[in-house]
Amino acid sequence: MSARPVPCHHRTVSADSDPHGGVTPRIVADELVRCRRRGLGRLDAVLGSEPPVELPVLQRLSLSCSPAGRRASTDRGVAIGTLIRLGIAELGDDRPEDGRLLTELFFGDSPTTIPSMSPGELLDAALRRRRGVSEAAFRRERRQACLRLGRVLLDLGAPAEPRADPLVRTSASAVLALAQDPSADNGTILEHLREMAREFDVGEALEVITTFDTPDILG
Repeated sequence: MSARPVPCHHRTVSADSDPHGGVTPRIVADELVRCRRRGLGRLDAVLGSEPPVELPVLQRLSLSCSPAGRRASTDRGVAIGTLIRLGIAELGDDRPEDGRLLTELFFGDSPTTIPSMSPGELLDAALRRRRGVSEAAFRRERRQACLRLGRVLLDLGAPAEPRADPLVRTSASAVLALAQDPSADNGTILEHLREMAREFDVGEALEVITTFDTPDILG
């Protein structure tokens, strides 16, 4: 396998937010299955009556997970394959068996992003390596691995959450903490009080002012 891909530079996401517009690991897993069945090298091919495979979520994630300063490949197979390798590397830390299975299913022994073996050949080879496993059990194992990979890919593709600077927060508790900090100047405290009055309830800002009743703060 090729060297481990560089992780996305944005990972943090608020637990209360949904940066993916309702996209779930199951939706990503469904696209991964369609991608595996067609093969990374044939996503845009027209095979008989079958048109190119639509993979909107994986395409978007491949763009958002492109390493800083580098553009994602314009070849969908390469871009999505790079994304899948990145997700496998991340998932393999905690679940190495999933990492091995997914690598076998999408890439086989190929060090490149586009494998030379067909999807059917990759599937048969992966099953042969698991002697005694029934096809039904193998199908369930593949599905669970794709679901877990889908969850990892969504985490990797989550947009960065703006870092909260303690000196920019305008809650009453933050302003009170500033007022008790000997290193905080009155101008800074006053500016935060004004910001509080704009963003929240004027009464909350007045309550802080009344608590201290300091002429210097009032200006």
